[in-house]
Amino acid sequence: MTADLSGDDRAEHIAALSRIAVRKFTYLRWAVDLTCAAGVLLLMAAAIVIGGAA
Repeated sequence: MTADLSGDDRAEHIAALSRIAVRKFTYLRWAVDLTCAAGVLLLMAAAIVIGGAA
């Protein structure tokens, strides 16, 4: 039991979890940006269709 307590790996675990969180946030931000770009393209297509019908 003493051997288990002597190796405190919390700092390493926190650093690893932090890297995972940053990576997830980066991918989430990328997904949001792509969704916004798709929305803009959809609005432009709708404007072209409505403008062409008038």
